[in-house]
Amino acid sequence: MDQSQSVLSQDSETGSLSSEDTGSTRQSHHYEHGVVLRHFELHAASTQLVSAADRIAAGLPTAVAVGLLLAVGTSRGVVLVFDAQQVLRWCLGGAAGIGAEYGAVTSLR
Repeated sequence: MDQSQSVLSQDSETGSLSSEDTGSTRQSHHYEHGVVLRHFELHAASTQLVSAADRIAAGLPTAVAVGLLLAVGTSRGVVLVFDAQQVLRWCLGGAAGIGAEYGAVTSLR
């Protein structure tokens, strides 16, 4: 590799690019990324969260995990799990007070 060439390395965590310069001449590189996030309104899931807050005193949302399923943890220790169509599939914790004894959900994985 001669002195005017640069080596690009991609950071897997952030997707940022860095350039290693082997000489006194720096080259500017441009890298295009695909779509990382897409805006999607969760009306049905939001309605179910409000309903759960009223019916079983689930509390306010405190943590979210998004993947094939959407999981929302609440301030009362309840976790609501929705499928891709925003249909409520599971309610972990709830009216019996299970979950409330552990406090708010702070993280979901």
